Amino acid sequence: MTRVHPLPPPPSGQAEWLPDQILDKYMQEIGYAEQTMLSLKVATESVWKKQVIANGPYETRDKVKNFMVNIGLVSALMLGVTFSSALTPFMSEDPADAMPASVYAVFSGMSLVMSLAVVVVSVIYLVEIDNCVTERDLVDFINSNATIIDMLLGLFCVSVIFIMVAAFSGMWINYGFTEFMIVICVSGFLALLVGVFAAIIAGHNRFRLWVRFDSPLGKDLFEKLRAHESKELARLKQELEFQTRELTNLKDLLELKELKDRMHAAGDDRKSGNGGKGAV
Repeated sequence: MTRVHPLPPPPSGQAEWLPDQILDKYMQEIGYAEQTMLSLKVATESVWKKQVIANGPYETRDKVKNFMVNIGLVSALMLGVTFSSALTPFMSEDPADAMPASVYAVFSGMSLVMSLAVVVVSVIYLVEIDNCVTERDLVDFINSNATIIDMLLGLFCVSVIFIMVAAFSGMWINYGFTEFMIVICVSGFLALLVGVFAAIIAGHNRFRLWVRFDSPLGKDLFEKLRAHESKELARLKQELEFQTRELTNLKDLLELKELKDRMHAAGDDRKSGNGGKGAV
């Protein structure tokens, strides 16, 4: 049987935990190593579904569109870099350069195709996401395509790596051994630095997402907020129905009053007409 751990009580004087208090509690009590593991767990799931829950479908739609525009624009710029490289092979009479030249051509061509695919898919999503005419359609569209959007980012990253491989192959042909090793060492150091920096930034945000949505306190608070929202929506619906009935009754009363006024006016006209004939 699964053991259910009781939730810790809220701070003294409060009926419930506040969101920032939950975040501070987990940031203080969970070590960095465990935070990293939880971040990796969250990283395996798409963040777009959580964005829909946190920000609503319409704001998430704007974020998705901005993401598509940015990644499509950068991929289009990369096409200008790889197009000439893919169609202009290295010419060398040294047989030792045959393999690096082939690697240069192949990886340049593959990066070109991947960048083009990112541009095309981004344009398709920009068009189709605006064809969601209701909130339900928009939520279903984002949730069903969240993984594909993340894969598009992965495809973009692979195209960048392929450009680097092609560039290193070209450097192997054009540079001397000393110059090539200097570039490789500097590039490796920068790649490691960027990777660590990206991991820290992403891990920091992913852990906060875990606290907000997947931690015991965060999940409990989220469920309570959702239940409260459902009750409020039900209450507003009842009030709207009541006001609709009241307006309908008021409309009926106004129509009845208008009908009575018209009948009284018609009766007065008839009396006036009969009075005029009697005088004659």
